[in-house]
Amino acid sequence: MTIALLGTSIVAVMGSLQALIIVSAVNSDQARVEAVLVSASDRLRAAHYIPCPDLDGDYGHLSAAAASTVGWDASQVDIIDIKYWDSSAGGATNEADGGWSDSNSLVTASGCQSDISLTTSRTLQKLQIQVSSPDGSTVREIEVVKSPVVARQDTP
Repeated sequence: MTIALLGTSIVAVMGSLQALIIVSAVNSDQARVEAVLVSASDRLRAAHYIPCPDLDGDYGHLSAAAASTVGWDASQVDIIDIKYWDSSAGGATNEADGGWSDSNSLVTASGCQSDISLTTSRTLQKLQIQVSSPDGSTVREIEVVKSPVVARQDTP
């Protein structure tokens, strides 16, 4: 009787330990995904504004750097969408997407019109970042809005 009771207790403890290990591994993956997501969004926020990411190179190199913070492959982080603010559409007339457009008005037949100002249409960019754990069990997304406005640099 004692041996049966002891055996049952050991099985219960071992099952609990296994569940704890699984939960810990999932929690660790979720924490790493969040860390990479925050790192990627911070890197995008701090990066130089690229007026025409389709023509002049994109922000993809930043995602590789964010993935490397936890030792993951760059393929775990991806910029899955870029939209451009269309000030002429506005939220009232284009409620489905809130005034964001898939096309960049700075791109013309002659190339990128990178001489932009605050009055230039569609200078805001909304980048959607997706991070997934190596096994694909955890996937998170975040949107970052970039603008050509930079912090003022005081000169001596």
